[in-house]
This record gives sequence, C-alpha cells and structure tokens, in this order.
Amino acid sequence: FEIQAVIQGTPADSGTRLTLGVIGPMEVDRQVLVFSDSVDFTRPVIRRVTPTGIDLFQDVAKLPEAEDDATRLSRLRSFLKWLGHPDRLVSATVLEEFSAAPYSLVRKLAPDLDAERLVELLRTAETPTNQRGLLFLLYGTLGHEPASEQLVAWLESEAERSKPGLDGLIGAYLLVQGAEGLERVLELAPTGDDLSDLSHRRWYAKSLISALDFHARYEDVIERERILATLERLLEDPVVAGGGIGALNRLEAWDSLSRVRAAEQRWADQRPSIGRAAQAFYEACPLPEAENHLPPDPDTGQARTH
Repeated sequence: FEIQAVIQGTPADSGTRLTLGVIGPMEVDRQVLVFSDSVDFTRPVIRRVTPTGIDLFQDVAKLPEAEDDATRLSRLRSFLKWLGHPDRLVSATVLEEFSAAPYSLVRKLAPDLDAERLVELLRTAETPTNQRGLLFLLYGTLGHEPASEQLVAWLESEAERSKPGLDGLIGAYLLVQGAEGLERVLELAPTGDDLSDLSHRRWYAKSLISALDFHARYEDVIERERILATLERLLEDPVVAGGGIGALNRLEAWDSLSRVRAAEQRWADQRPSIGRAAQAFYEACPLPEAENHLPPDPDTGQARTH
C-alpha cells in the first residue's frame, strides 16, 4: 500500500509504502483506511472505503472532541448530512456517533432537521437498514406537525411494519400520538399460530417493548404508569410474555410482581423462557414477597433471601 494522506495522528510522508496483510481479494488502486495505534502499523485495522468514506473521516478529524454538551451537539449537527448514506462504513460511523450521544442532545437537533429529506431517506431502498430506527426517531422529534400524518400512514402499512427499524417507527409514532397511540399500537400486533405468524408476533413485540422501554427512560409524553400497564398486557400472550417480564425487570416495575407471578404460573410449563424471566425478576425485586417465589438454595436446600 502507498500512503496518500494521513487523516489523523502522527504525520507520515506521502508516497511511503507499507506491506500489510489483508483477508480476501484486493482490487488494484482500491483505496483503504488504515487504523493503527503505532507508527510502524503493527496490528492495523484495514477498511475498504469509498471516496465518500474518506470525505467523512476527513471531516470528522476536523471536529472538536466531544468534551461537553455544546461540542457534542456541534458534532451531531455535522453528522446530519451523512444520514442515510449507503456506504457501510459511513453508515456505521454515523450510528456510532448518535448512539454515543445523550438523547437529550439528539432531541435538540429538531430545528436542524429537514422533514422532507428524512421522509425520502425512509422511502428509498438505498438507505442502510440499520439507520431506519434512527431516522424514524429523528422524524418523530419534529413533533405532531408535520410528522403525525406520515407516521400514522407508515404504522398502518403492513409492508412498513415488516421492515427493519420497527422499534423506531413505533417509538416515533408514540412521540407524536402520546398515550392515545398506545391502544392502536396494541391493536396492530399480529396474531396467528403458524411458524411465520409466530416469528412476526415476536418481532413486533420485541420492537414494541424496545419502544416502550425508550419512552419510559427518556421521554415524558406518556406517563410511566401507562407504559407499565401496556407491558403488563403483553404478559397475557405466552409468545411474548417473557420479553414483557424482562422489560418490567429492567424498568424496576416491582409493583408488577403479582402480574409476573400469574404469568409464570399460567405459561411457564409451556414456555420455559417465561419461567427464567420471572425468576430473574424475583431475584432483582426488593419486595419481601418476591422471596416466596425463589427456588431453594441448591447447596443448602434452604429458602433463599435477597
């Protein structure tokens, strides 16, 4: 390989040649990015890259370090122009930047967002599937207008509900619809017991749980009690009850103990995963009555306590 430019780090002369091992074929004249912790390029990470990817990393190298909220927000604004780009390395870098940012800062990007561009990115097949959840979320932060009508249309579309990013779509829908949207989200949950239906039910429930978990942690448009009540309703379906119990556990919804116990007694024989999720809930629950549902200590045979 021949060094053409050093984007960041210790300077090196343009034209310097390196001998590096790669896995798989490498096209002649193909540009790559080389990441290394040492100037002699031992144990390098080599990424095939397009010219767009190089442009991105050159831009990133000029950005200030994310030392406080102001610089973090400035960095996020700089990444907006790369949203939805089909280059895999660009897409992964954009997601990494947004994933590391507090949601409170992502929310502040709403005035900088172009609603029409977000809609177009969500409609085009070239947009990386792993960015759809983020794009839906950003679109939802625009508020009831103009996002509401489009999000309703997407959620009502069975084809859209089968695409990646469903958790982001549900989360964004609830951002603009609030608690009034909860009932419709539950009504749209798929039913059926053949293999494809079961897979779709799990997929939808997993996406819904992720969206509810997000709202419980980071948003206030829906009261926590309504979110927990919605999660408790999932315990009535043995196909998805384990995921519901896990979410209640993560949210420390200890008042749901009796509902968790009822689901375990009803479904655990059919679905061992529900029993495991319930036991994890009891282990974490600080309420004294939770100890009554723990199995005896395997070493002593005595009742277990927290």
